[in-house]
Amino acid sequence: MQITRNLKHQVRNIHRLEFELSNNCQYSKVHKWCPASRDERPLIFLKSSIIRKVVDFFKQYDFYGIVYLSGYNEPLLDPRLIDIIKYIKANLPGGRVFMFSNGVACDKNILSDVIEAGVERFQLSVYNDKEYLRLREIAKKVPGVILRPRVVGNNDDDIDDRIKIYDEGTKGVGGYCYMPTLFYYVRNNGDANMCNWDWKCTQIFGNLYKDSIESTIMNEERLRINSELVDGNRGVLPVCNACRLPGYKCTREYAKDLVL
Repeated sequence: MQITRNLKHQVRNIHRLEFELSNNCQYSKVHKWCPASRDERPLIFLKSSIIRKVVDFFKQYDFYGIVYLSGYNEPLLDPRLIDIIKYIKANLPGGRVFMFSNGVACDKNILSDVIEAGVERFQLSVYNDKEYLRLREIAKKVPGVILRPRVVGNNDDDIDDRIKIYDEGTKGVGGYCYMPTLFYYVRNNGDANMCNWDWKCTQIFGNLYKDSIESTIMNEERLRINSELVDGNRGVLPVCNACRLPGYKCTREYAKDLVL
């Protein structure tokens, strides 16, 4: 399929923004199956100016969709977090803010603060029974908090697959994928990445410290990959070939609005 070269259409196709605020996580050296454990760089924080740059850009296009504060980091360790959430909500009123956390730094006050600032959905990945019981009691008192229990070392967990996803011969579900079409992922170093499953960042469409947002969206390689994936060719990249996320999970409520 020939993907549209119209900037306005490309921008309006994007219904998911994701900011990876840093590479800081308490579990990064403990959970060896998580991609964060492979990050040997010094501590990095995505500058607030880049977050504002992206938010201000999509404000012009009346963005509606989901803004994720997640990626391979722990957002609760960022001292700017509440101010970031408030800025997003003030400038993208049609957007919904979702957060993912490992729960280590959580207590009732912190959860209440992020929900009050504008987070609609706060998902906690819980890694042991003791933490589950602690966080379950807190979550009962704060609406919008979801617990997602994990079993440490479970090879069937999707985060395990992300370590192995580049292995030659690894086979995913196949079929069409609109993820890179409706997804704009800003890594902690300012790179505009294709998808958060591509944790090695094999496909970078520019860096927001030096490139315009328009140029990263209209990047020819991005458009080519999107075209292949819309046609169902997941063999276009090893990471796509191994991905086990079905295409329908990437579109859901936004599919009807995509202009291809």
